[in-house]
Amino acid sequence: MTDVKSPEPYFHTSAKQEIFMSYGLLNRIAKLVGKVESVGLLLVDTNIQAAVLCIVLSTYDAKGKLVEEVDAESIMLTPDEAVSLIVWVTEHLTSFFLKNLWKGETMINQFQAMAAQNLEPSPSGSPS
Repeated sequence: MTDVKSPEPYFHTSAKQEIFMSYGLLNRIAKLVGKVESVGLLLVDTNIQAAVLCIVLSTYDAKGKLVEEVDAESIMLTPDEAVSLIVWVTEHLTSFFLKNLWKGETMINQFQAMAAQNLEPSPSGSPS
């Protein structure tokens, strides 16, 4: 596995809002996107973009509970800044999904090696 460099954990808007990509925030977005094959839609589907921007720009308390929900019409970002934020989110989703896939592949390979080793006959000929 090639190590995937993690994206920057913080995004700063021109309005001085700091957004931290926590596991909770990433999980909310991942549930919306659904699967790794759908991550690319985030770059081209305006409905998904609006929903993701609303999730990312909403306010949450320390326990991850929604404090203030943002709706798409109230988002005060320039189009360029919105694209930069969407790209940042896309980088996090891609990294998250790829790391999970690679970790899963590593686990499967280890399990297969253990299973193959357990199926080999013992040198003494007796069952192990």
